[in-house]
This record gives sequence, C-alpha cells and structure tokens, in this order.
Amino acid sequence: MKSLVTILLLLLSGNVYSQSNNSDTLIITLDENKQWLTKFEGKDLKDKLTIIRNRILSDTAIYIRQTFADRIRVEDQYTHEKRIEGTCKPLFILGNQPIYITNQTSNKQIENLVELINVHNIKDVRILNDSTAPAIYGSKAICGVIILDPKIKNAGKINPLPWD
Repeated sequence: MKSLVTILLLLLSGNVYSQSNNSDTLIITLDENKQWLTKFEGKDLKDKLTIIRNRILSDTAIYIRQTFADRIRVEDQYTHEKRIEGTCKPLFILGNQPIYITNQTSNKQIENLVELINVHNIKDVRILNDSTAPAIYGSKAICGVIILDPKIKNAGKINPLPWD
C-alpha cells in the first residue's frame, strides 16, 4: 500500500512540475516581452529563427482580450473555457508584409508561417523595440516588431498567407 501511495505521489509531482515548467516559457506581459527581446539580440541567425518559431507556437496558447481604441475590454460571452490571458504579442514583418497573430488566426496560417521561417528563406532578422515601433507600425507594434528580411526580393513568392 505504501508503494502504491509513493508511486501516485511521484506521478502527481511530475505532472505539477511539467505544468509549472511550461508556464515559464509563455510570454504574457510587456515586461516579459522586453526581456525576451533583449535576450534575443545576441544570437546568430539560425538560433534567432528557432526562437521566433518557438515564440509563434507558444503565442497561440495565449488569448489576447479584444479592446476598442479607448481600451474598453470586450467580454466573450459565449466561451466559458479557461485560457491563459496575456497582453503582449510582437508584430512580425515578413518582406514588408505585417503579420500579427490574433486569436482568430487559423492553425494552417501559423503552420505556413513557421515553415517559412528558416535559414533558406530568411537572410536577416531585425528588432524594433523602442518608441519608434508603434510610431511606424501603429498600436499592434507596442510589444515590438520583428522584421524578417527574406532572401527573395518579392516576399509574395514565399508568403502565400492571407493576413488581415
């Protein structure tokens, strides 16, 4: 009986550890995003692209509550499921095309974007993380802008994604 209780406790403790470890990788607030962008700066291109792909995939788990221009929150009346709410997702620019991942972005669009972000398609990654980002790209750039320079001059050739 003691061994059964011990095994049960070990299984539960492993589950709790994996849940707490997973929440550490999610970037929810503006401060966490700034720290992420700061750590991102010193990496080489291959590492940057891997980090960006992981960030895009982890951002799909974060729900950003919709707001009007005057910051009045819109409540979702129809969904009563638990979700992780955040306030910060960066704006991606791929060859002059802005890509902002919202709650309505389809899984297929995200998969296509993640497949495009590799060393064969991207030659450089730049970050705008200061007050110039929202001045240039608007309110969606408050959490920073990640500019992906494609190797092909016409990014439409490698970006068949319909974004709003």
